[in-house]
Amino acid sequence: MGKCAGYNMAGRPAEYGGTFGIMNATQVADVPFVSMGIVHTTGHNYETYVSSSRNAYRKLVFSPDGARLVGVLFVGDISRAGLYRFVIKERMPVAKLKSNIINHTLHYGHFIRP
Repeated sequence: MGKCAGYNMAGRPAEYGGTFGIMNATQVADVPFVSMGIVHTTGHNYETYVSSSRNAYRKLVFSPDGARLVGVLFVGDISRAGLYRFVIKERMPVAKLKSNIINHTLHYGHFIRP
């Protein structure tokens, strides 16, 4: 907030984008989990993808128009959670990355711009 206020006082228009405080990460009975953003979707029109295996459960929540990732829930395999957090926090349009997000093949190379 301070940075945004400083920019505005200096005549450089800026909007405060809020904080990204809705993130939980812990381990229960040797099983790690990460939850961030919007994960409770019952009664809402979010686009969701759920996949599960013996060792992992993953729920991905996209905006109703499917243009942005707005939440994830990973249980078991929490690898690359930081990349998903970045996509959510930065409110990135995901059209070009969506299949990588859904198939859990997102990697740092997707964020390198030529």
